[in-house]
Amino acid sequence: MLLDEPISALDVRYQLHVLELMRQMADQELAVVAALHDLNLAARFCDRLILLNEGKVIGAGTPAEILTVSTIRAAYEVEAHIYPDPYTGSLAITASKLSHNGGEK
Repeated sequence: MLLDEPISALDVRYQLHVLELMRQMADQELAVVAALHDLNLAARFCDRLILLNEGKVIGAGTPAEILTVSTIRAAYEVEAHIYPDPYTGSLAITASKLSHNGGEK
């Protein structure tokens, strides 16, 4: 299944519903590929991520491998804090300010 921004115009309840359905399909060994802009939801529901910037791959791997301070700075030109979410157990990302160095592209 290939999905392009499947949750972009949905309320939070429906975002979670769609992502839970996608997760169930993936757990049943169905290939699910989705473009998502919400890093927190991607970290929570995805096994593997590909982080892109201007059509170029910044990195590919597990959320813990890809969602780092340096890759987020390179992709989005922001400073980020990354920590384990105490409620979901997944990574949580908070962008705190614009990066002064313009990213590491």
